[in-house]
Amino acid sequence: MMGKEYIKADWSAPDNVHAFVSTKQSNVTDEFQQMSVQCLQQIHGTKVFKLKTAVQNSKPEADAIYTQASNIVCNIHTADCLPVFFCDQKGREIALAHAGWRGLAAGVLENTLKCFEADRDQIHVWLGPAIGPCHFEVGGEVRELFLQQASASTLLSTELAFLAGTNPGKWMADLNKLAQIRLNDAGVLNISSAEVCTYCDAERFYSYRREKETGRLSSLIWLL
Repeated sequence: MMGKEYIKADWSAPDNVHAFVSTKQSNVTDEFQQMSVQCLQQIHGTKVFKLKTAVQNSKPEADAIYTQASNIVCNIHTADCLPVFFCDQKGREIALAHAGWRGLAAGVLENTLKCFEADRDQIHVWLGPAIGPCHFEVGGEVRELFLQQASASTLLSTELAFLAGTNPGKWMADLNKLAQIRLNDAGVLNISSAEVCTYCDAERFYSYRREKETGRLSSLIWLL
């Protein structure tokens, strides 16, 4: 069903776990018209919606979605923020989180992990396309927030996730690295990344920082 218009997650997930990110060339509506899709009302928070056995008629207010149900597509939208895909090694549980710097700092990834029955060393994660440190400039207060939250063992790596920006008092933040630090600290070690910047690749990706008025990329995961 998936063509070149989608980016397939490159991770060591079981065969029954399917995960993709759309591009500008994708038509999500047409591709998934025969499938049940659960979307969210995203607010840059930390709430995780637990999907049971049927799709809700409305969009729950949450920034992550977790399920053990088969044949239901979990969907979030991004345009620079980091889409984070989760699954367990046995292919029984999946989740998908929307992680901008606010949600990341507030604990959206840790809250998502709490939903899993599998041990942390049995969880696989793929970090999808997001804005890279080459273009993600933030204020000093963002850096300080992450440094204040860092443990003694993660302080140095957190410092290294921020490089001095070209503007005074600004820093270039590495969302991928910050997510990996948080996940590693929570006990998740099996992490892969798309390692592409949505700002740089204007042909394939929407970017809020680049265009302000823009579309959204769909991140999709489901169990068969």
